[in-house]
Amino acid sequence: MNVWIWVGIISAAVIILIITAAVVIYFSNKRIDLTCYDVYDKRLPEGFDGAKIVQVSDLHNNVFGKRNEQLIKKIKQIKPDYIFITGDFLDARKTKFSVCEQLAENLSSIAPTYYCTGNHEVRIMHFLKKLEKKFRSYGITNLRNKSVWLRRKGSMIRLSGADDPSFFKGVYEREDKEQILSGILDSLVCRESYNILLSHKPGFYNCYENAGFELVFSGHAHGGQFRLPGNIPLYVPDMGMFPKYVQGVSRINNTILVVSRGLGQSIIPFRINNSPELVAVTLHSSEAPAIK
Repeated sequence: MNVWIWVGIISAAVIILIITAAVVIYFSNKRIDLTCYDVYDKRLPEGFDGAKIVQVSDLHNNVFGKRNEQLIKKIKQIKPDYIFITGDFLDARKTKFSVCEQLAENLSSIAPTYYCTGNHEVRIMHFLKKLEKKFRSYGITNLRNKSVWLRRKGSMIRLSGADDPSFFKGVYEREDKEQILSGILDSLVCRESYNILLSHKPGFYNCYENAGFELVFSGHAHGGQFRLPGNIPLYVPDMGMFPKYVQGVSRINNTILVVSRGLGQSIIPFRINNSPELVAVTLHSSEAPAIK
């Protein structure tokens, strides 16, 4: 066979592969994976047994259907008791304020909604202040280094939120940021209560565990953005290659860490082997059942 025919066949095959890969990546980035976890903790007050939490993380102004109708529909189907927004609701590079405003209004109509900041919000403070004003009007609780009490079926737990360490102006060393964050967390935790924390970055898990939080919700890592076969995360800025704690539920000594892969993208406008994720957690005030 003529060498040019082989070149043509190989070239056509490469083009088909590239087009197929592009189509697969495009549609996988438009699909929302709903990941459901059962979190068992016998320290949890009985009144919160069965409570459902939806975690919305790292939206980055992403849209799923007109006015985010696909995302809203999924959340409504879960029938959550609480909605936690764990940072990067806005995106510093492609800020579309109306997207966040519309979604915030819809979330607040579904269930009590609570919010903590991410690293993107610090770069666009004028938009953040505008969003916080909208949050107040919708009844969304803004947990910027603050705590509130949640009450359910005669029980109470303490819910706290910490600003992302990017808000610590003039501090560049990780050790200094950890020291400041630890001071904030120590002031938020209540030793006589069960404590839940919303904090954007999972990489500060030592601070969360040392402060005494029983349950923490984080995002930031986008599940590694690119995942190798076997769901292995490749790289996360400020967490390095093949990082730990970028997705799923992990127990770190006495702390349970829930990390969402998030719903959006930022610098790199697509994900590979890693569709946007909505996390739903059901709490159980008991030990996990034995695996048979």
